[in-house]
Amino acid sequence: PQDGLTTTSYQWWFVGVYCNVPDLYKKAMEDENGQYAGVARIIRAYGMMLMTDLYGEMPYFAVEQESALPEYNTGREIFMQCIADIDEGISLLEGAQTLDPTKPALAEGDFWNNGDVNKWIKLGYLLKARWLNKLTKKAAGSYKDGKYDADEILRCLDKAMQSNADNTIIRHTDDNGPTRDTLWGGPVY
Repeated sequence: PQDGLTTTSYQWWFVGVYCNVPDLYKKAMEDENGQYAGVARIIRAYGMMLMTDLYGEMPYFAVEQESALPEYNTGREIFMQCIADIDEGISLLEGAQTLDPTKPALAEGDFWNNGDVNKWIKLGYLLKARWLNKLTKKAAGSYKDGKYDADEILRCLDKAMQSNADNTIIRHTDDNGPTRDTLWGGPVY
């Protein structure tokens, strides 16, 4: 790491990203924009599962509360909610859209998939398959019961990316143009 760079992945996620996700979801639901709401759910699941992989138990349900001592949730609770978030995100993205032409289209704010809803759906299915596969040491059965669900994993993989053309590319402001990400201060440059 660079001298003076003390930012952790926890800070990057909660301060740099997650602080916007609940507002994005809430506003999208108010505007009946399933595309933005679906993307918000998939991003939430993606980040929270990564944080759980790194840190284990952490606040999940209380993360949006104004508390210096939020209640921690177990890895199982977070895992199951992340899967539910992915399912909701996919459902919202697959749903019929009645977009208000005065509201921004997904393509206007989406710098991962350029507004391609199908790529977001495929990413959701890939993430779900990846995380369900973590249950390999469990007995066979339904993932809803905490078991290894090979059939569900294969079903998700059938609906996930099938070629490089389906890939999500995460573009960052500090990589693609003259703007600089404010979280990357002096030591990085």
